[in-house]
Amino acid sequence: EGAADEDAIHMGVSFAVNDDLTVSYAHQKVDITGKPENETNSGFGVSYTMGSMSVAAYAGKTENGNGVATADDEGKGLTLSIAF
Repeated sequence: EGAADEDAIHMGVSFAVNDDLTVSYAHQKVDITGKPENETNSGFGVSYTMGSMSVAAYAGKTENGNGVATADDEGKGLTLSIAF
């Protein structure tokens, strides 16, 4: 008792533009029992591979985190990976 149930729908798609470049997008909607707002998460990513090196970037956004209307957040990142 007291625990909130969560129902979530998640959809995502990725597309390999060619052997080196991939783009992706994802969206999630979370309905939290007892919370006035639905949490919404979305993000976009891209990666490029050249030989043993890979560069990836992403941008993501959360609206109404944990069902709270004022709990919004955004994040961005860049990754460089080198394999030896």
